[in-house]
Amino acid sequence: MVNVLDYGAVGDGVQDCSAAFQAAVDDLRPKPGTENLMGGTILVPATKDWYQFERSVIVDVANVRFVGDGPETTVLESRKEIPPLVFGLLRGTRAAPLSVAHWADLAGVLDPAAGQRWGYRTGGPDATATVTFPCSPFSLGPRVGYAGWAGLEQFTLDFVVKNNSGDPWGKTKVPLFGLVDEDTRPSPFGVWLTDDHPEAPVRFGFTTDDGLYREIGVPLADAAEPVLRCSLQLDFTTGEVAAWAGRVQVSPDVDLLNVRWAGPGANVRFAGNHYASFNLGVLTSLADGQSAAIDRYDFPATPDLTFAALRVSSVAQYRNLAAGTPQQTKTAAVTDLDWLNPGPGVFGVLPMNEGPTTDQALDGAVPDLQVPWMSDAARTGHGLFQVNPPGPTDATAANGLEKLTVNCGRTVAEPGNSNYGQCVAVGHSFGLELRDCLLQYGAQGLSSLNIVNTYPVRIDSCRFDAQSDASIYAYALMAYGRDLKFSSPGRHAVKAVNTTIALRDVFCEPSFAGDDCETVVRLINSSGEFDNWTFDFEYTTNPVGSYFHASIGKEVIGRNLALAIRDVQAGTAGPEAVGVRLVSGDSAGGLATVLRGPSWCSIERSFTSTTSAGLAAIAAVDGPLWQGTFTGPAPVRPELVRTDASPGASARIGAGFVPPARTVPRPPGPDPIRSLPGLLGYYQADSVTVPGSGGKPVAPADGTPITVLTDLGPRGNHGQLHGNPAIHETDAVNGRAALRFTGGWYTFPAMRGSGAVTLFLVQRGYPVIDTAPVGEGTLRQFGGFWQVGRKIAARAASSTTDWALYTARYEPESGVFDLWANGRRYDTRRHPTAGNAVIDQATLGASGNGGQTFPGTFAAAAVIGGALPDDQVDLVHRYLLNQHAIPV
Repeated sequence: MVNVLDYGAVGDGVQDCSAAFQAAVDDLRPKPGTENLMGGTILVPATKDWYQFERSVIVDVANVRFVGDGPETTVLESRKEIPPLVFGLLRGTRAAPLSVAHWADLAGVLDPAAGQRWGYRTGGPDATATVTFPCSPFSLGPRVGYAGWAGLEQFTLDFVVKNNSGDPWGKTKVPLFGLVDEDTRPSPFGVWLTDDHPEAPVRFGFTTDDGLYREIGVPLADAAEPVLRCSLQLDFTTGEVAAWAGRVQVSPDVDLLNVRWAGPGANVRFAGNHYASFNLGVLTSLADGQSAAIDRYDFPATPDLTFAALRVSSVAQYRNLAAGTPQQTKTAAVTDLDWLNPGPGVFGVLPMNEGPTTDQALDGAVPDLQVPWMSDAARTGHGLFQVNPPGPTDATAANGLEKLTVNCGRTVAEPGNSNYGQCVAVGHSFGLELRDCLLQYGAQGLSSLNIVNTYPVRIDSCRFDAQSDASIYAYALMAYGRDLKFSSPGRHAVKAVNTTIALRDVFCEPSFAGDDCETVVRLINSSGEFDNWTFDFEYTTNPVGSYFHASIGKEVIGRNLALAIRDVQAGTAGPEAVGVRLVSGDSAGGLATVLRGPSWCSIERSFTSTTSAGLAAIAAVDGPLWQGTFTGPAPVRPELVRTDASPGASARIGAGFVPPARTVPRPPGPDPIRSLPGLLGYYQADSVTVPGSGGKPVAPADGTPITVLTDLGPRGNHGQLHGNPAIHETDAVNGRAALRFTGGWYTFPAMRGSGAVTLFLVQRGYPVIDTAPVGEGTLRQFGGFWQVGRKIAARAASSTTDWALYTARYEPESGVFDLWANGRRYDTRRHPTAGNAVIDQATLGASGNGGQTFPGTFAAAAVIGGALPDDQVDLVHRYLLNQHAIPV
């Protein structure tokens, strides 16, 4: 047991106590030969004022517990927007120790006028590393008016990075920096270099609030120059895009900006960032890089880069002149020094003004991992180095906090604005406990660093107050707790990703009208139990969306999620708010797969009080993947559950039972596909015939090989067999027949066309179709992607477990490519010069002339030489979904 006062800590609210607390932690390290005598209790006595922190204390020793005299009298407070305490992040990891070599002298990289500066190197002689910036301007966006990046109208990005590999830029794919969510989408943006676009190898990919992915390319005058200086400037209100490389204006590649970027009807902004951490050197959701990469890019190992400058602004910083013009602000030429300091419109900058800080008491003078950022002169914080990848033993265990208050600054954010920083940050830790603590201010209270798993975390008798983003943010945790209070929790009281969490006996209240609570508990790919929650919400604007919001991602650990909500009573709510919102629609199109299956939600004795009457419904769902029950007294609202999907039919939360999955009603009239303009081929497994006695066509028996796929349309483009025949299965898809492919495929030699194309496929398994397997301009699905020619590619939503309707539509004049799954549009891509889609000897069941075959089961297909309008697409969707009884 040690006392921080013995190490020089003074709780006067003025003197920096970081070094004293760090020395107390380091003194509890196991001594050589005494491996079992490690850790202990650190006493933090009550003082007249608070213990001030200028740097975070890295608690990387097991069995260390901080114990105060009570949260009213023992207060830890950071002057900067940093966590006073960081658990589970090791200085000098056991697997690959981080060294001071990752702080690179920038002499010769930056202008001499920049003075002495230190950059951050991701490669090196000892270990590869990334730098993560949680709860910073880079992860949360501007502090004023744009929580989580959403709504930003102008944006300027400046950066300097050196390539230490010796290869020219663009020779290989190199991730630079950005934010990525669990579904591998930019959140909202990422920057990398690629060999796919040699004319503009610097790529800026971003997601907008309409859900669309967009991409801009920046050309380089000299790819062999190792130091890359680049700026990108966007004006969302006008659609203007400008770029500079080497301080000279260049013409950006805007071919992949996608639809509705500018012009009539365009009103897009950045999509909001819900949880992704901003990282240097990787483009993944995990700060250590150990997860799927951005969009369709799979990057090699962490590159050897030195980051020398990074600045983000919420204004247009430069004059947009002409290609070849030197880069200019409105008043002067641009220098490196401009990019190292805050200024008008700047909300985030890396000043590069601090070399490695080491603790000489540790072997090898291990650096303390912290690197500074600035928002303005008054708001500063730090990011953290993270070895990539961490080793299996790079964790701490049995740490804890008891009877104290931890403050991240002392600022309450105004509605619509953000704080930065965390009260307590957690990396890779086992057995962390918080008891009788108060966590106040900052963006997040108890906050994960997006680094591998942490479990279990126990939170008992704790209070959280005045966080602007989330009081508890859990990434890959197992957490439980009771007797909690959330006051003015910001966007969320609890936000969890890839987590299992159980919290009971909770009281939650906003502090004043206008609090911007989106949803109180936000679960992403997470399971949870929530018992005995009381919400004292008294304003009709909160929460805006729901009290609980649970979504299924593309991949779920264990495949299924479970949510239990018991004895929960709501306060007031916004006009469209519901008690529980259950979401499965995303880039996976809301389909079940081997990686995500049906998930369960039970609601017991909840949302039944008179204060819940303002809810639009107890539950809202967007498809059949979510199912569950409501039990208890009849809710005040007459509507128990509603569907938010289009088309939507299944709302599988019932009073004491699980309602069946449903499909859409059949549209009136005959089969609409037969009369579609431009119909080139129409095929139904249920209408296939084989020769009977006397040559008369008859329905095939179960197990019959099918050698010809009959065209039901007017063209007679029958499918001819190649390889093994598909096998007829009489009752395969809700009472209708299907064809089980066994390695062969069908070609359509008479089907020809060039221009626009619309495809409909009803299948189980990855759809495989290729409209021109031996030529240019094909529209095809292969390897998890849809592709048009060589210029458009998009991830394919697909299910190998359930029947689904897939639709693809391409229109060459606009270059727009739309994709649907079960009638739900899940992606749109655009390239203005992609050219015509070509239909020439198309194949069904294979692509690349048999290079990839279809191992699934087929029910129906239609090929149209033209881009059907939305109303006709919707009509066909409803017909095929109803015909095959596919739940939506």
